[in-house]
Amino acid sequence: MCFETEIDILRRLVDRFEGFEGVWLEDSDGNVIDMGYLTGLNSDDTSTEVHVIIDADRYTENGFQRTCSRVSSIISDGDY
Repeated sequence: MCFETEIDILRRLVDRFEGFEGVWLEDSDGNVIDMGYLTGLNSDDTSTEVHVIIDADRYTENGFQRTCSRVSSIISDGDY
């Protein structure tokens, strides 16, 4: 995948999860992805590795499960 396409996907993911409490994206070094920092993204190869982080401490147990399900659905449905 070309870098410009990866950046477009990252922008859409960041925008999609912007209003979610306790959900953010990180690169392979654990740095929070900031749209102003995209040239510094880190991975072992030439692709962009992204992790979606959901902080369980920010939710009740039920809220965490609902958020995990919602995030999973958003990603699997391509709703970003």
